[in-house]
Amino acid sequence: MKIGIDANPLTTPFPCGTKSYAQDLLENLARIDKKNEYVIFVTKKVEIPNQKNFRLVKLPNFFPILKKQLFIPYFVKKEKIDIFHNLEPYGSIFLNHPKIITTVHDLRLDTTYPFLSKYLLNRLYCELARKLVFKKSIKLLTVSNTTKKELSRLLNNKKDLETKTVYNGYNNKFMNYKNIKNKNGILCMGDFAIRKNISRVIEAYSALPSKIKNKHPLKIVASTQRAGNDFLTLANKHKIGKYARVYAAISDTRLAQLYNHSLVFVYPSLYEGFGIPILEAMACGCPVVTSNYGAMKEIAGDSSYLVNPKSTVDISKAVQNIVENPRLLEYLKRNGLKRAKMFSWEKTARKTLELYNKVYNSIQEHSAI
Repeated sequence: MKIGIDANPLTTPFPCGTKSYAQDLLENLARIDKKNEYVIFVTKKVEIPNQKNFRLVKLPNFFPILKKQLFIPYFVKKEKIDIFHNLEPYGSIFLNHPKIITTVHDLRLDTTYPFLSKYLLNRLYCELARKLVFKKSIKLLTVSNTTKKELSRLLNNKKDLETKTVYNGYNNKFMNYKNIKNKNGILCMGDFAIRKNISRVIEAYSALPSKIKNKHPLKIVASTQRAGNDFLTLANKHKIGKYARVYAAISDTRLAQLYNHSLVFVYPSLYEGFGIPILEAMACGCPVVTSNYGAMKEIAGDSSYLVNPKSTVDISKAVQNIVENPRLLEYLKRNGLKRAKMFSWEKTARKTLELYNKVYNSIQEHSAI
């Protein structure tokens, strides 16, 4: 079987969930599958598994706006691809292939990609591309049941039978849990999107008693230096600048260290398709405070402290309760470690490969009749 993959999320210049999905899915497919051939289509040169059955096809540079739209159909036909997988639903609208699988991470463009949505043409392009890619796909793969339900409502159940949930995992770098004593710091994470809710985290932190702030600085992981500077400005506005520490564009190894050394991870996102950082923190033994609805609640289960993400009072009380209650902290840490073990990128890869085989075999059977 020859599998083509539109791996454009790999070209994202900053850390994000879709990039992690692309990197870790390909890495784990390579580990479990030495038989099938994988052709990875990208618009820029990126790293892919260094394995004989994995090959990179870089699309031509001319016509930069349309290069993916125009050239993927050409190369898919040239390569005689059996199964084609879009790792996000903004693929080529000109690709006509009977065996397209598309992964859907989330659906609210205005919340997930505000920098796109503020430009009408970009928003229209994304909406149109997504709609046509959904229509051309034989299977839609969602990363959570929350996204699956949203997708079902969007499509009016037209593709309900063709939709399958395959959970994400978390990178092996976050599996090295260390029982570190005297942990300190309140850790949070944000980027350019308002949905990460960092403004409320900062406000909630400012309301904590001075004895907690003096012992536990606010550690903010920012996807870019620009976002980090914005967070520092906001911290100064709330008069907690001296307690704030910003870590911009850091490696997974450094992030794992922060999870391991921090007392609690605060992730009250307003919207997620999955929420990989929840699992990363749990795997490092860092208790999680997250939102009481949507994918955050689905992934966290009963192993996190759930709060109303729109209430700074709720967020602040949750952090204070964990800091001041060692038994609660230990409970969340222990259950979080157990919960994280239920997810892995290897499981994601195996279920994805099962889907490839199912689609390929069903088509083959149909052709033989």
